[in-house]
Amino acid sequence: MSGEWVVYMLETRAGSLYTGVTKDLEARYRAHAAGTGARAVRLAGGPRRVLWHREGLAKADAFRLERAIKLLPRERKDQLVARGLAAVGLGPDGHPDG
Repeated sequence: MSGEWVVYMLETRAGSLYTGVTKDLEARYRAHAAGTGARAVRLAGGPRRVLWHREGLAKADAFRLERAIKLLPRERKDQLVARGLAAVGLGPDGHPDG
């Protein structure tokens, strides 16, 4: 089924950024906070907050977008949080915009 996946970016307590994919953002955040989420988030002291998310994606688009975001340098991730996908040259499905 399409349209039920979410790509999200967390800020950790250590100040690093983590990007992930889920079908239920609230449940995934709770898992990160409980220490049962991604190892990278646990090692960074747990989540501080959700900085950005995009809902309603097909599974393939969500994983493509997650990968594209993970490849961005920190400065561009900060731009994405502040101004959205177009600011970093990505379309809503993770393909380069243009």
